Amino acid sequence: MPDLTFDRPFPALTSAQRYHLDVFGYVVIENTLTSDETETIRDALYQLREDLNQLEDPTEAGPRVRGSYFLTNKPQHHFMGHIVEVDPAITAYATYPLLVAMSEELIGGEARIVEMNAHINRRDPGADFSKPPKFGFHAGTDIPFGSHLKNGLYHCNFVKTITNLTDLGPEDGGTVVV
Repeated sequence: MPDLTFDRPFPALTSAQRYHLDVFGYVVIENTLTSDETETIRDALYQLREDLNQLEDPTEAGPRVRGSYFLTNKPQHHFMGHIVEVDPAITAYATYPLLVAMSEELIGGEARIVEMNAHINRRDPGADFSKPPKFGFHAGTDIPFGSHLKNGLYHCNFVKTITNLTDLGPEDGGTVVV
């Protein structure tokens, strides 16, 4: 049997990227994927949205499209769950060596995929922006339970890799894969 390997770069983050991550809890790394890779993933997600919208009940309770379903299905926001095996392009993204390496560097060990979702989103035209914003993203876990130090580096037990597949500006919501 051949010796199967999954080569990943190490270190995956530059010193400046690691410093930003340690100080602020996140790091933005531009142009990780090529424009062709980005377009292929985006097209696969748009096709999935179209396929899900053909179902009578596209929620988790109904039938699924290649294992996936809508968690949110609004005109301005489509949140699709369990997408890792929906399309070869999405599976390739989930196992993209640089992204896996960055995650493992932050975890301090081998990574495993627990969930993979996607949002196709645009600004809600009826939203009231005069009120303070509400952020519905993860607030994290308490430091003693969700992180540790190893060899002088800060590591987290939970990592989210978020990739914008469209330009993200103040007037839109963007299309992302998480």
